Order: sequence, then structure tokens, then C-alpha cells
Amino acid sequence: MITVTWAGAGFAGLAVLLYMASMQATTGLLFLVLGVVFACFMVNAIGAFQSARCLMATPPKVLRGTEGEPLREPWRVSNSARRNAGMASVMSPWGVLLRIAAVPAGATTRIRPVLALPSRGVYAYGRLRLASTYPFGLVRFEKRMDAGGEIVVCPEVYECLAPPASGHVPVLGGGVVGTRRSPSGSYFHGVRPMTAGDPVRLVHWPSSSKGQGLMVKEFDEELAGRIAVLVDCSVEEGAPVLDRAARAAGSVALACLDRGDHVDVVDLGRGELVSVSPFVDSDVVLTALARLEGKGPGTFGSHLEEVSGRLGPRTALCFVLTGAVTEAHDAVVCRLVERGRRVSVCLPDSVGALEWPPEVRVFQYGERSLAPCG
Repeated sequence: MITVTWAGAGFAGLAVLLYMASMQATTGLLFLVLGVVFACFMVNAIGAFQSARCLMATPPKVLRGTEGEPLREPWRVSNSARRNAGMASVMSPWGVLLRIAAVPAGATTRIRPVLALPSRGVYAYGRLRLASTYPFGLVRFEKRMDAGGEIVVCPEVYECLAPPASGHVPVLGGGVVGTRRSPSGSYFHGVRPMTAGDPVRLVHWPSSSKGQGLMVKEFDEELAGRIAVLVDCSVEEGAPVLDRAARAAGSVALACLDRGDHVDVVDLGRGELVSVSPFVDSDVVLTALARLEGKGPGTFGSHLEEVSGRLGPRTALCFVLTGAVTEAHDAVVCRLVERGRRVSVCLPDSVGALEWPPEVRVFQYGERSLAPCG
């Protein structure tokens, strides 16, 4: 489909004025200018048609991004023509997805998208459109692209205090200092006399040079805990509070991962669980939170017992609630505390909490903040 751009419409309006002026002129020189204008339109129409036909934009299988930021995965763009092509864009139902400035003849390049979606979620697309205005920007030619896929927009995260974990085990790089000693680690404790079996690499040469025998280094033991972040989805689909809860859950999960904990992220609406080891890529966590969907009121405990059985008995639990605290929430929290679980609760800043045991840590989250209560 060929259409005239806004620049082309303005250029055409100027041509009409020139034509009206040429009708009053005594010479035909203005008709020469009109011929040049007409030629520009023709050259532009042919160039845009050839550019759009020869440009091939191949997207990755899944496009990922963060709220309010351009998508990350670059597209593969190739030009099969014998001449340069460009001044093109790939358009989606949500706006311009990709801008292609120029691609040399027969070349292939990678271009990052420019589309930034404002809210978390999964956006499926079927057909896209590629439009080119090469070379003058006066005429646009569009063609359809059969490129199905999805755009996964992850929630934005922010710095926050990590809730307490439990079930600590020795892990190199863990964020909790234990009472025992270790032959390696980040926290130097002191030196001791060398015993049989100690590797030579642990020898502390400055202390050993004092004539009291070989001395080896000791470090404080590093521990990592386990914590599960359980997101309550008992709200209507599309509720803004679910987006805020996803940001809070992602921030808590990443803070725990940075501390060295093993994190389980649970979607209570569908009963899905994602386990992530410490110090690994956090994309799997944020992708799971991008797929959260509201399941309607009264669905808080529908998958809770099933999920609790899949979690370790020593795993701490952090509930991210999306509405007012009900008696059902209170009963679940008190029952878990009685069983010896370490429990934390994150509430929206617009609601208040019930009277819970002092062992329960309570946080409140807002649009882009999370802080402990009290």
C-alpha cells in the first residue's frame, strides 16, 4: 500500500501553489520546477517500494523488556537488493517497534527495538507492518510481515530490604556469617597452626615467618538461606495493585538473590513455582512475574496447600498480598507460625494489617517502594 506522508502532503501543497503561480507567469520556467517535484514523488514511490520489498526484519522468538524501557533483544535486518535501503520502520499494534535508518546493499545488521511499553505483561502479536519512505520521505510503502511471537515486559525493580530467610546451609558467597570456620570465604577470621591435610595455598606467610611454625588462614563460614516469595493473585484481571505487587515481589526476590539465598517464586493464582539458585541470572524470576494474572477475589488459598508441600520444610515464606487482609490470610499466617515457619508479609500501603504474632515481619509497598512497618 502506497500513501503520502505528512512531508509529502506539504510538498504537494507547495507544488499546487507553484502551479497556480505558473498560470499567471509569462514564462514556463515554473513548469520545470513542477516537473522536478513530480519526478521526486515518482522516484520516492519506486525507492520506497523497492526498499520495503528487499528489507527483511527477523525478530527473536521472544522479545523481552522492562516497564518503561525499550525492548532488549536486537532484530536481524538484511537487505537483499543491489542498492542501499532504509528509512523504514516496523510497526506493531502498540506503536513503532523498530526503526531502520540505512542498510547497505547485500548487508545484514542487528538493530535494537525502540518500543517501550509502560506496564508489565505479555503482549502477543501476529502480523506486523514494515513501512519505508526511502529515499526522500515523501511517499510511504507498507507491506505485511508474518511474524508471530510475544513481548514479555518484566516489572521494574528497586532497592529494598530483604526479608529474613531460614534453613541456612554453607554456601560460598552466602550473605550470612556463621559461627564455624572455613578454609575459604570472604570474611577473614584469623590464623591457626597448620595441621595435616591443610593445603599449602592457605599458608599465611607473614605469620609463618615469625618462627612459630607454619600458620594457615581461617575464614568465617558463609551461609545461604531459603525463602519463597508467594504472590497473591486474588484480584480482578488488570488491577493496578497486581502490577505494584509484581514490582515488590521482584525487588524482594532480587534482594534475596543478591544476599546469596535460594529463592522460590510462587504464583498463587496458578500454583506455579520457579526455583532460582543464588548468584544466577534473574530473568527467569522477572519473566514469571510478568505472566501474573488476576484470578478474582477469594482465590488466595486455592493452591496454597499444594505449593507448601513442594517447598522445603525449612523454607521461609514471604507473602505479597494484593488487597485488604482477611480472616483467611490471618488464619494461614498464624497456622504457619505455629508450625515453626518464618513468615513475612508485604502489604499494599493502602491497607492495614491484623494483629499477628511478633515473629511475623510486616512490610508495606507502594508504587515503587517497599519498607518495613513500625
